[in-house]
Amino acid sequence: MAPLFLLFEDCEQDLLGSFRRMEHEAHGVYFADGSDHAKANGTLILCGMAFDYAIHATGKPDATCRIFCDADLGKTRSAMTLDLGAAIASGQTVPAVIKALMLLGDIMGTAFGAKAVFWTPASVATGFPYYSETIRQYANGAAFPALVTVSFNTEAEDSIHTTGLGWLVGQELVFERGGMAVNEAMRYVARIVHDLATNGIVDAPMETPGLLENERLLFMPDALSKRLSVRRKYAKNGVNPAS
Repeated sequence: MAPLFLLFEDCEQDLLGSFRRMEHEAHGVYFADGSDHAKANGTLILCGMAFDYAIHATGKPDATCRIFCDADLGKTRSAMTLDLGAAIASGQTVPAVIKALMLLGDIMGTAFGAKAVFWTPASVATGFPYYSETIRQYANGAAFPALVTVSFNTEAEDSIHTTGLGWLVGQELVFERGGMAVNEAMRYVARIVHDLATNGIVDAPMETPGLLENERLLFMPDALSKRLSVRRKYAKNGVNPAS
């Protein structure tokens, strides 16, 4: 399944009509050989990278998480899906590839009036205005857009688990918060997700500075389960940083 669904209230034929009228090259988007305006599926080129697109009828997405999404997803009638093309099919762990995919989603969603975005690896539905703003900020140097690409399970008593991060970097994150409030723990999780999405998988145990003075973060990867556990180490003075 394609990772990115742009969701519309227009019918499939109206969406295809808008696609045919779009001046793609004015947005830096080009058609690969064998693809053109008339086709409901094919390959688009952005930033020198090829992405497969398809326009089709669809209904409400089976999203398990909604982020700043005021759209009535029950009114969804069509979608434009975007996926990695054959030449970059294994490039999902390459930050530049994912950034270009997200930017293509912003270009197409803005041009055709998308109501929401459904990111399938994390089953997250995001309102298009928030998606667009976040992706543009990311393209200009802001933090990785974790909320639109990763879901966070905070129901466990002492940990936060991700879903969707594994698709991006090859491992899911388990942050052991050790009694820390969820909102405070999410500061750590957001930083770690950004670092992983920017620098790639952690394949060996390591230790880095934390967010507090004298605090350390211990990274413990498990290759078999493709999970990365992270916990804080007490400060050198013996005081628990959470206290």
